[in-house]
Amino acid sequence: MFSGTEKSLDEERILEEDMGIDGYDPNTSITSNSTVLSATDSVITANSCVLFINADTTVKDQLQLKKYQPKTSQISLIASIFLMVNTSLGAGLFNLPYVFYQSGGYWISMAIQMVIVLLIISSLVVLTYCTEKSKSNSYHEMIDKTLGKRWSTLSTWAIVLFSYGGCLTFILLISDQFKIFFLSYYGPNYASTWYLNTAFTTSVCSILFILPLCFSRGLDFLKWPSSAGFLIICYLIYVIFDKYLKTTNRHPVDEFKIDNWYKVFSSVPSICFSYHCHINWVPTYVAMNCKVKSVKTTSTIVISTGLCFIAYSLVAYMGITTFGGSNLHSDLIQNYDAKNTLVLIGIIAFAFKLISTYPIILFCAREAIIDYYLNFKKIDPNTPDESTRRMIKFLRYGTVLLWFFSSLILAELIPDLSFVISLLGTLTILFIFILPGLCLIKVAVNRDQFLETKKSLLLYVVASLFIMFGVFIFGLNAVQQFLN
Repeated sequence: MFSGTEKSLDEERILEEDMGIDGYDPNTSITSNSTVLSATDSVITANSCVLFINADTTVKDQLQLKKYQPKTSQISLIASIFLMVNTSLGAGLFNLPYVFYQSGGYWISMAIQMVIVLLIISSLVVLTYCTEKSKSNSYHEMIDKTLGKRWSTLSTWAIVLFSYGGCLTFILLISDQFKIFFLSYYGPNYASTWYLNTAFTTSVCSILFILPLCFSRGLDFLKWPSSAGFLIICYLIYVIFDKYLKTTNRHPVDEFKIDNWYKVFSSVPSICFSYHCHINWVPTYVAMNCKVKSVKTTSTIVISTGLCFIAYSLVAYMGITTFGGSNLHSDLIQNYDAKNTLVLIGIIAFAFKLISTYPIILFCAREAIIDYYLNFKKIDPNTPDESTRRMIKFLRYGTVLLWFFSSLILAELIPDLSFVISLLGTLTILFIFILPGLCLIKVAVNRDQFLETKKSLLLYVVASLFIMFGVFIFGLNAVQQFLN
């Protein structure tokens, strides 16, 4: 890298110094189960929300990246399955019973889900193949190496938008927890008392407990609460199962008949949102340190997807049969009585999970926005200049305040959780089908420009089918959401 040893030693000496300045540290490294940040290619994953921040690497960046690489890069099969399941299971789990009923009934939605699961598995295999061919360490890097800077910039901002939608989802879910509690203890007229109005209580709770955490320069203190998220989701599944067992007069699983075939396709974005783990899969696969066709890779994809399929199918079935499809809320937890001790514990734990996860997603998007601005203005963030410090601090506070209060206001205007998840599901189609399809076409063409071999032609056909399916579902649901 350098012409002389003296210069290399000087660079290493510089890297030992504290590189961070107020409000921005490009070399942050945090690792916690599903939360990973490292050097210039940072990854933050909170349930189904993942962001990759990629800057133009300098000599110091490359050395710092090497410095922060773990000594043992291989993770076990169980750890990789846990990471994938933890990434997928989230808000979609409690929305699917409502979506299944609205989309024509449980069994029709199950058939749609089976098809989508097969496509999800195929998409993960495609991502694995493209990652191996491009020698990438992250989803963003794979897009950058395979499709170029324009597509990588598009994917970055698409993930920022997805992160914003994720924050909206968390605010809505916090509001739902208050609704459950107030409805159970104060009755249906609770909103007539101003201090029990969910708009007021959600705003106060968010400002007191979420906003202060969003200004933090690091997230290491949130690694344990974030890790507990998976256990909280498992506990809530147990609460749903417990209520199902204690229900004697169960409702028929299918009460709803198809009167519009669009409703069948309308479940696809929500199902895709619920299984979205593709951005996190690339660094997970790299950390597994195995080949594309290895048993470990196949087992991770199939088992993690299968566990999610079982969880979603059982929760949807128990939700519909326990309460009846016509009585379901878009957030299944709203159907439960908070006077039940198990439910109350679940509500408090889930609220804790939401409060600790929101800052992680905002932090990641905040750093991406600041990083993009500095690169656009060609400003070196490592320059110890007072005006640069002030500007970065201003950007940090300004981004947090604008992001937080706009999400808080929009959450009050959005009708229900299902609306946001459907929009986010439409966006995940870009990450699951369209971008992987484009990458596979590029890999196939680079491998065989004129597609003379059967393998190259097969790759091209598969990629084209992925893109066509993704564009069809994306366009159909985008138009329908706009009309609604």
